[in-house]
Amino acid sequence: MTLFAAEQLELVEKASSRELEERLSGGRASGIAFIACSEMGAGAPGIPTDPGLPIYVWQNLGGCIDDELALEDLVRANQISDLVIYGHYPCALLSMALSDQKAPEYSSVSSRYLAGATAELRQYINDECCAKQNGNAMKKVAEHHVLRQLIKAMHLLPIAKARSGNDLRLHGWIWNSESSQVHFFDPAKGIFVPSAKD
Repeated sequence: MTLFAAEQLELVEKASSRELEERLSGGRASGIAFIACSEMGAGAPGIPTDPGLPIYVWQNLGGCIDDELALEDLVRANQISDLVIYGHYPCALLSMALSDQKAPEYSSVSSRYLAGATAELRQYINDECCAKQNGNAMKKVAEHHVLRQLIKAMHLLPIAKARSGNDLRLHGWIWNSESSQVHFFDPAKGIFVPSAKD
């Protein structure tokens, strides 16, 4: 977590699925966008499922921000008040970075973001001396990846403009399949905290 400026991470807000759903149904939010890993599938845990709520989900390998023009259009039109970057572990993208495995070839756009994302993660692994054999490595890399994608989102012009006007809230989530819990980034603590068990 030390690679990000505290001022950047303070722009991220802690919010659970229940809190987001209550804001939407109570009219205090205009819409929620999730960028999640495609491995999580259509029913990713914690994403509200009420078809009457304005919820938008983009999925790609790793849950990366990369030329999300439709997202930017929705932000410009004030149809999104909350953006959630939603990672998980174990994850194939994170596994590629930890194992030095080459990213698979897809379309040119997909190959570009996969190559870029794995390169960024490998740099983090090397810089932080994150032992690849360490059982905690996947968790640390997942947390770093979600925060890195949030920082990238903050630099997209429509998102930066909406953030400066307090019209958009940013959130970081991670699904831990081992504990079957969503962990939310808490900027006050500077860590991901587990959701309360219902």
